[in-house]
Amino acid sequence: MSGPRPAVDRTALSEVLAEFAATLLADYAVRDIVAHLVAATTRVLAVDGAGVMVTGDPLPGAPPDGGLLRMALATQGTVEDLEARQDAEQSGPCMDCHRSGAVVTSHDLAVAGDWPGYQRQATAQGLHAVLAVPMRARGRGWGVLDVYRCAPGPFTDDEVAVARTLADVATSYLVVAADRDSARRAQEELAWRAMHDPLTGLVVRWVLMERLERALAGLDRRTAVVGTLFLDLDGLKAVNDTHGHSAGDELLRRAAASIAGALRPTDVLARVGGDEFVVLLESMSTPEEAAVVAERILSLLRSTGDAAPGPRPSASIGIAVTSDPSTAPEALLARADAAMYAAKRAGRGRIAVAGDELPVPGATTAADPAPASPTRRVELALELERALDRAELVLHYQPIVDLTSGDVYGVEALARWEHPSRGLLPASAFVHVARNNHLVHRLDSWALGAACRQLTRWDEELGAAAPRRVFVNLCVASLRDRSLPGEVAAALAECGLAAERLVLEITELGTLTELGTGHVVRALAELGCGLAIDDFGSGNASLNRVLEVPVPILKVDQSFAAALGATHAGRAAAATAALSAALTLGRLVGRPVIVEGVEDERTADALRELGFRYAQGVHFGAPLPA
Repeated sequence: MSGPRPAVDRTALSEVLAEFAATLLADYAVRDIVAHLVAATTRVLAVDGAGVMVTGDPLPGAPPDGGLLRMALATQGTVEDLEARQDAEQSGPCMDCHRSGAVVTSHDLAVAGDWPGYQRQATAQGLHAVLAVPMRARGRGWGVLDVYRCAPGPFTDDEVAVARTLADVATSYLVVAADRDSARRAQEELAWRAMHDPLTGLVVRWVLMERLERALAGLDRRTAVVGTLFLDLDGLKAVNDTHGHSAGDELLRRAAASIAGALRPTDVLARVGGDEFVVLLESMSTPEEAAVVAERILSLLRSTGDAAPGPRPSASIGIAVTSDPSTAPEALLARADAAMYAAKRAGRGRIAVAGDELPVPGATTAADPAPASPTRRVELALELERALDRAELVLHYQPIVDLTSGDVYGVEALARWEHPSRGLLPASAFVHVARNNHLVHRLDSWALGAACRQLTRWDEELGAAAPRRVFVNLCVASLRDRSLPGEVAAALAECGLAAERLVLEITELGTLTELGTGHVVRALAELGCGLAIDDFGSGNASLNRVLEVPVPILKVDQSFAAALGATHAGRAAAATAALSAALTLGRLVGRPVIVEGVEDERTADALRELGFRYAQGVHFGAPLPA
């Protein structure tokens, strides 16, 4: 039969000190340190609970050790209630200990102490003895360790010494953590300054070019348009000469704020010169969206001039867009720059377009040998029709993985054109041609049949190791075709596939109001096929879109995964919050969430930590032939 518990368990003390050293050498947080301290105190000392208060915001006019104390962690129950009371009232043994820097103790709270309300609550809840130990280092207080015992009676000198030892060890880790966090903040600040313009806070040219390069590379696997707007403020030199450079700086700041207010969260705004700005539109469904953004920018600049004192800002804007992943970033920007000069020659507050890419009412067209002329579009349509007849189109497949197991959750089928003279073309190079020339239904029907047949071949060759589902991209126009459910059912029957193994993915932004109650979508849902909403979190791929369409899978836009690795902590934090919200929504409505655009293990690890299960991107595999 074991005897009574010793006041100080020396064996436990040795163990917890070793655990502090072993456990906290990693990239620990303040809460980890506090949790170890509370657990160690109740393990080593014969006490009934412990809590830790740490320093918070200073009180106005207070000395260094007279600031606020905030409850960090406490033993659940009565001790937690008492610590919360001290936090709320900023009164109690912990506050006296913090201010004096000395141990504060009461052997019986029923009769000893200067905290009437706190004492009444403690004794009413069965706690009588308290010991408050200061956590001090570098000449300042970092917090207080409170130790509680139900039975009245003084704490021995040995108990006080051990409590001080535990508090000192924990405080040393708090100091190291503070130094580490300070160094990290300094590094982040230096990195932020290297990436941002000091006057406007916008990203600088090299950051823009990296993002533009990545956006263009992403066209290899999706139907989208990338655009650049090159802006030059009108009359900045005159403002500087007439009103001084401070007025010019203020004009630049106001203009930057107005331009930013016209953009989507995924767009990028950079200052690339004294009075020059560039907007990167990373993922548009049509070229016309660039013109809409440009008009919105001019409108906001005009309204800013009406509302704010000082010179009225205006801008000349050049637009260049592409859906070709082989476009060089410098070339696209140069085209937008040339278009901007054409706008400037036409007068203040004008928009010009590189080539005949965009039908902008009232806009100037800059001379530019863009390949997508109306004649060339007709030629491409004829070539694509012949390609469908000659079986020049093929499917490449990209895996979608289960982050928890590493297994393949499914594969996305991506159309490629083995062009006889231009080589292998991505879908982004020809899907817009199909859409505008009534070929999209033929293209989608071909992709649907080819993907189903390939899934059947995998079943025969790989058995249980075959992908369980295939995602096939469809245009919205196909989803309006009432014959589509019958074609899907026939393709599945021909291949002997269960409907749940086919996921139909909407890859373009569009108006889906009619789809939510339409015959086609209801029929596909009744058939048992999955429906994936691509680009969730951008443009029209929003909450309304999710609620309108039955049983979708949510595919989060790749820009959010890219932002997770952003050097600027604010942008990474915003991406984390947006991804967490998407995951929460998916869980609430019972729909799987897939994050696209995962390019490295660091991003994959971040998604695992957030709780995501499914992801897709070149980190797991680029699109490849079957």
